[in-house]
Amino acid sequence: MNRVISVNDGTLLYGLLAEMAGDIIVRTDTKGYVQHASPGLEPLGIDLSEMLIAPHLADLATGEERSAICAYIEDALTGITATENVQFAGPVTQQSGDDPACQGQWYSLTLRPSPNEFGQMSGLVGVLREIEPSHVREQQLMDAAMTDSLTGLPNRRAFMSAASYLLERGPGGALALLEIDDFRAVGLRFGQAATDEVVIAFAQFLNVMLQPGHSVARLEGGRFAMLLPDAHQHSAYALIEEIISTFARVTTGSSGGSSGSAGVVKASAGVATIAGSLDSILAKAERGLVLARVSGGGRAELGDESPSYLAPSSRGKRNSGSIDANHRLAHKGYRA
Repeated sequence: MNRVISVNDGTLLYGLLAEMAGDIIVRTDTKGYVQHASPGLEPLGIDLSEMLIAPHLADLATGEERSAICAYIEDALTGITATENVQFAGPVTQQSGDDPACQGQWYSLTLRPSPNEFGQMSGLVGVLREIEPSHVREQQLMDAAMTDSLTGLPNRRAFMSAASYLLERGPGGALALLEIDDFRAVGLRFGQAATDEVVIAFAQFLNVMLQPGHSVARLEGGRFAMLLPDAHQHSAYALIEEIISTFARVTTGSSGGSSGSAGVVKASAGVATIAGSLDSILAKAERGLVLARVSGGGRAELGDESPSYLAPSSRGKRNSGSIDANHRLAHKGYRA
């Protein structure tokens, strides 16, 4: 025999549905003050059992979203809303502290008018749901599109965008292409897992060696690029040469000093001044990289000039602004 669902049964059912979906069901008066809510408001700093005065729905939000909630409530009471719901950030939790990356959870609030048995407006019934807001999703997708998944460094797309932006400021600074020597041979001999380890190690090394204001990206395979916005041609060359030579010392030291050991990994680099078109800059840096590799690798060359081994006196001395590589490596736990 079928029985009509009672009011108490309906209350239990909506509570069960709310718990299963992870949503919070709220009921307000005609001004937006909360009269009842299913469990779950505590993370938003509201415990109805301990409050003498009912909170307003706008109290759930922080900052600019308060006025948006108030406007949404007024529209919801008429039954006509410009948007299906309103999204807002909840209060900052005690665990999040002052870290802007750990701000309060975002919520979506959907409201509908609730008339009484006489057809008169008695308030609003709504659903409060935890969400990942659209702008956060868009930012996450953008970050993923601009990040190399293996190393966590910016990828080619991010590098090209940064280089183009730097070029818009006018000439000045330098660009370097760096590549692990014999990268394909490493893969053929030791497999993909080994090449991934080498790429990750080189990426971490470059991060250690970065100076303030400089950036590094992974372009593809064992190839990386660095932007040095404040460096002149020869100071940039001295810096990149220091990085390349230090990397060679690190890998040689880690393999016991045997030059024939499989553990020895070297890299080469080409450096170019940022002037002209981006294509021409990359072409010059590529030229320097090729010159460095055909001369045996493990060195840096300027793409704008003749190779250093043909004119050793032109840039044989380190620039005074060169980094203290050993100090940086020691600070990060490397041994050269």
